[in-house]
Amino acid sequence: MGMDTLIINNKFLYIRKIKDYDVKYSYYNVMSVLPREYIKILTSLTIQEIEVKLKECKIFIIEDVNSKVIVGSGILSLLNYSSIVAIVGLIEEITIKKEYESAELRNEVINHLTEYCISEEKCIKCILKE
Repeated sequence: MGMDTLIINNKFLYIRKIKDYDVKYSYYNVMSVLPREYIKILTSLTIQEIEVKLKECKIFIIEDVNSKVIVGSGILSLLNYSSIVAIVGLIEEITIKKEYESAELRNEVINHLTEYCISEEKCIKCILKE
């Protein structure tokens, strides 16, 4: 499962997992679309601590292909991560910049995270936190 490329409102976007490259080279761009608690995680923990955190919490970003601007993020937590029996995915938060916000994009992010959760992490189910 790689990147999902979408065309929404005449904008060419893709959804992918965050990379250390994003934090190093697009720091402010990334931080502008993350919930406050995740900004704290990425700014206060060591690299090793972040790697451990990212095993049970996956951060996805939405990038505008043409401008290379990061326009949103989605957070997927894996509950029961250490269990070999039943991992459950929880889509915690989806943040999208105002000028890109649409029900269509929000649904695409939910679908992408759900698909990742079931196909890549072998979750028994994926729920959306309300």
